[in-house]
Amino acid sequence: MSASAGSERTGSGLAACETSAERAGAPRSGVERIDGADIAWSMSGSGPLVVWCHGLGSSSRGQERAGLFDWSELEHDFTLLRYDARGHGRSTGRAEPDDYRWKRLARDLTILLDRLAPGERVFGVGSSMGSASLVLAELERPGRFRKLVLTAPSTLHFTRPQQRDRYLDLADAI
Repeated sequence: MSASAGSERTGSGLAACETSAERAGAPRSGVERIDGADIAWSMSGSGPLVVWCHGLGSSSRGQERAGLFDWSELEHDFTLLRYDARGHGRSTGRAEPDDYRWKRLARDLTILLDRLAPGERVFGVGSSMGSASLVLAELERPGRFRKLVLTAPSTLHFTRPQQRDRYLDLADAI
């Protein structure tokens, strides 16, 4: 089964064959239909691709709005791809618990990259849930990423039971 099986493309305005050199120019945005969710994304800057993966309960621009990150310098030398994970920000999601497991979120990332940067090795930057998505995406597709930067990595499996109630509360809020 291919990584994009069960997925539909809804039209992104970005040709799948664009390389990092061809991506230069005005910011772009779109929505990709992936296994029952509309995944919203935006791209800006020029150069090699960096994908930003946000944390649980946040969105592709949440850290900027909170004054935690300023991506403007990065966009001089890199193309920044930001996307809202399913059920976050401008992306939709179903009321299916399995849709929000980390492996599912990593699969969304892999499919999105296959569509927007096919065959290109990219840089990945993630926070919390986004860090987990990146690690699992790399495990699913070894060599897909040039380098990973993991900020506020998620809890390890043995601390999960202690986080359960907090995660359930956050899921209800989303």
